[in-house]
Amino acid sequence: MESQFALVNRDAELDGLRGLAVGMVLAWHFIGIPAWSTDGWLAHAIFRVFLIGGAGVDLFFVLSGFLITRIIISRTKSGSSFLIAFYARRALRILPPYLLLVCAFWVVVWCGVRNNVVNDQVPLWRFLTFTQNFWMAEHASYGPDGISVTWSVAIEEQYYLFFPLFAILLPRKRLPAFLICMAFASVVWRAHVFVLDPSNDFPPNVATPARLDGLAMGGLIACAFQNSNLTKWLHVHKAGLQFAMFVSLAALFFVHRDSGVQMAFFGHTLLSICFALVVTNILLNLGSKSLFMCWMRSAQLRYLGRISYSLYLFHPFVLATTFRLTGLSKTLSDWPQVVVLATCLVFSIFLCDLLFRWLESRMIACGRKISY
Repeated sequence: MESQFALVNRDAELDGLRGLAVGMVLAWHFIGIPAWSTDGWLAHAIFRVFLIGGAGVDLFFVLSGFLITRIIISRTKSGSSFLIAFYARRALRILPPYLLLVCAFWVVVWCGVRNNVVNDQVPLWRFLTFTQNFWMAEHASYGPDGISVTWSVAIEEQYYLFFPLFAILLPRKRLPAFLICMAFASVVWRAHVFVLDPSNDFPPNVATPARLDGLAMGGLIACAFQNSNLTKWLHVHKAGLQFAMFVSLAALFFVHRDSGVQMAFFGHTLLSICFALVVTNILLNLGSKSLFMCWMRSAQLRYLGRISYSLYLFHPFVLATTFRLTGLSKTLSDWPQVVVLATCLVFSIFLCDLLFRWLESRMIACGRKISY
């Protein structure tokens, strides 16, 4: 027996969750990484605290897996009609900010600039086909700093391209088993490629087969909430699920994201499970007056969530370019560096606010005119 998602205030909480995810990434890039390059015990302690911030990408994967699977199992159109509508809406949502970044990056390259921020180390066709993450895995490098974060966008786009094709061909009751197999295969593949070459931890981190478990777990959440019996079971065991979430969150502080062996064998798996529990508990407590749920609906988090995509894409370009132009080291060693970091953060938010108002929101509005 199936039930539709009667999720009150769903958009508010999910926007807040996106804001939390991008906030974690920003904390890592603006505080954690500079602390990593700063001498002293205090900087080392700051680095350890903010190291978990990079796991915001894992949260994005779980959330994306939930959203795409929910769309697929709630569709009203037939297979071919649904796919046309789905890909059209995805293109309007994803491509405009992404292509703007790629164009801006390559205009600078074609003007003859070559440095650690912008260069032609990664071929342009890789970015245009969303295959740069495979180049990064093969060459053990994120490439130029200004566009390095796009590896995760590539993984999501590859998933968006192929997963709906498999999902609409499968009987709906087989979809959970397919997602479980996908998650298990990803965990095994990640450990396998690390064992083959422990000196290169890029394939377990940026290659698509190694990062499908988070997307699959998000999909399983969507399947569970589409089934009325499973939804009732989840509500009955809500207290236990909350306890499991707190335990998994506490366990994250024992995971060193800078350890290739930890991340390959259990780190990413634990992160995916933890964030799957976070998403599940949020869905079970929509509309709650608890402090955490009120925070998830806060205007600040929802605002970050709305601009999260452009903010994720553009902030490394702003950050790396500014430090390149100023000639300062990206550390927390002195006040000039701290001021530059704060200025870059404010400017990144301002820039992406404009992008959302004048580009993203208009493309999203066009996409919403296309029904699934």
